Amino acid sequence: MRKIIIFLFICLFSSAFPDNGWSKTGEATVIKWKDVKDLLDTIPSMRQSQEEVKAARAGINLAGQYPNPELGFTVGSEEARATSESAFIWGLEFEIPIESPGSIIMERRAAKEDFEAARHSDAANRLEAHRLLKTVFIQIAIENKICKSLSDNHSQLEQLVEFIRRRIEQGEARPMEQTRIEIELERAGVQLQAAEKKLQALRKSFNVSLGGKLPDDFEVEFDVNTLPDIPSLDKAIDYSKRKHPAILSAEHNLASATARTKAEKHQLFPDMTLGGFYNHEAEANNYGAMLNIELPLWNWNLGGIARASAEENAARYRQGALDRENQSAVCEAHATAEGARERAFSYAERILPKAHSNAENIQSMYRIGEINLMDVMDAKRGLIEIETETLTAISECWSAYFELMALTGDDNV
Repeated sequence: MRKIIIFLFICLFSSAFPDNGWSKTGEATVIKWKDVKDLLDTIPSMRQSQEEVKAARAGINLAGQYPNPELGFTVGSEEARATSESAFIWGLEFEIPIESPGSIIMERRAAKEDFEAARHSDAANRLEAHRLLKTVFIQIAIENKICKSLSDNHSQLEQLVEFIRRRIEQGEARPMEQTRIEIELERAGVQLQAAEKKLQALRKSFNVSLGGKLPDDFEVEFDVNTLPDIPSLDKAIDYSKRKHPAILSAEHNLASATARTKAEKHQLFPDMTLGGFYNHEAEANNYGAMLNIELPLWNWNLGGIARASAEENAARYRQGALDRENQSAVCEAHATAEGARERAFSYAERILPKAHSNAENIQSMYRIGEINLMDVMDAKRGLIEIETETLTAISECWSAYFELMALTGDDNV
């Protein structure tokens, strides 16, 4: 009795706390988008960009480090020419390199801009990964709906085959009608099998992207009957200019290149080394200070300045090109999203209800013998095509919407 109570307690406890927070419908595990977002940081490309941000942060400390001083130690022997007597001598030298303060300041500023650029680049990578995963997430929901629609159609055709068989036995229908409906049933089975394979491939691709952390038979929680609200084109372009991390990363890359150009110009000033020395000799001890100044006879760092200036101009043109490309992509994604939304709305609100009503009416009329089988098959075939086109338009609308939101820098989709 005690073992039974313990077993029931374990069952109750395990059911109260499901693994991974995923709910289950029947045999399939239902995945919410929040579950996927929690796994986003496990993607290798995300880990890579995070490490690049860490490297850029370390670059700030590296740029701010002052060169280490140098300590030299000499030993030797001193021999007098007159007496040929020798004595042990030694010496110390201490040197401190003195670099241009302006160059150090500009290099550190460039490193800070590199860090900001890497941080925004990481955000851009996250935004793109977010968009791709959410697009496949919606496609899984859409394809699952298409599979259920095709499965329902297949089941209805099976019932219709049985109904026609009974009518043939009663002499109310010709045997040719059974052949026709069996062909249509086989055709529906092939369509259902193809749709199920496509759905399975999407699930596999989605799971591989997340490192195989999802169960094989999962379903996604998403209302396929909803459509997104598309922002105006002017607002989308404005958001893209101000918020998209790739644009912000390009701005910081330009600022970094500008700082490095200034740092190279500061290298025109000759490098200096300040130091001191102490020499212990047989007859005397020598000590003093020294100042070494580089003589820029052959190298005025003109090549470094020219290269940095060219890289600065390249960064400026790259920023302008990226801004134009992004605005063009926003316009294209906005037009695609609006077109797909209008098409999906028309199908869902006007065309699909009429197709459903027409198919039901034709099937009812066939059962009482008012129309032939070809009309029934045409109506059902047309209904399936319209349902598929409706769901495809909804999928295209959401895909274009996600792309538009990613181009505006909004990852809250």
